[in-house]
Amino acid sequence: QRLRLVELARHLAGRPLVHPAPPCAMASSSAEAAATQSFYSEETAEFYAKTMVDEMTKLRPRLERFAAGLPEGIILDTSCGTGDMLAFFASLGRPALHGVDLSAAMLAKARARCPTAEFTQGDMTVLEGWEAGSCAGVISSFAVHHLKADQAAEAVRRWASLLAPGGKLFLAGWEGSGDMDCGEDAPKDLVARKYSRATLESWLTDAGLAVSDVELEKDEMGDSVYFQATKPAAATA
Repeated sequence: QRLRLVELARHLAGRPLVHPAPPCAMASSSAEAAATQSFYSEETAEFYAKTMVDEMTKLRPRLERFAAGLPEGIILDTSCGTGDMLAFFASLGRPALHGVDLSAAMLAKARARCPTAEFTQGDMTVLEGWEAGSCAGVISSFAVHHLKADQAAEAVRRWASLLAPGGKLFLAGWEGSGDMDCGEDAPKDLVARKYSRATLESWLTDAGLAVSDVELEKDEMGDSVYFQATKPAAATA
């Protein structure tokens, strides 16, 4: 989900950031993951939930296209935030929904927003316990900016591996290059950087996915790009 980092930095200016859960709750123990977790505090989650009301208006047509032709099976949101996208799929009658997020505060909102889904606190780059080919759809919406380039490319490969043949990956991110300004109060190890459309697309194709839908959105707060990519059906003898 697209959290406007500049708006959030202004909202949180001068307020202390609180860890929503101890580091042992994370699948990753890196300083970057810890910084990301601390950034998404209870106050952040409250602000985020409010911004998602408008964001979902923009996302619904894209998610409808994603849902069209999606095989039966699990839809996994690898950085589910407050659970709004999973709630949308629940409204379409999709029964198998699962969300993962580092932030306990975000997950508390998500459980209330989409009570039919299952949720796990964890690292989107690891997704421990998930088997290859176990998902019909995988979502990563405005989260790769919190990863370094090599981590992001590896994460996309991991997400692609989870797809069953014919399954689809929805990838959305800030478009551009360079670091993003998260405000002077952001944790010092927080990673926040933009990647170009070409870079994001190359990660998808390198992971063996066929890109079927690309949409670039211009915005004064920052450009963004939305991809839908499909795992080729298994070859028949």
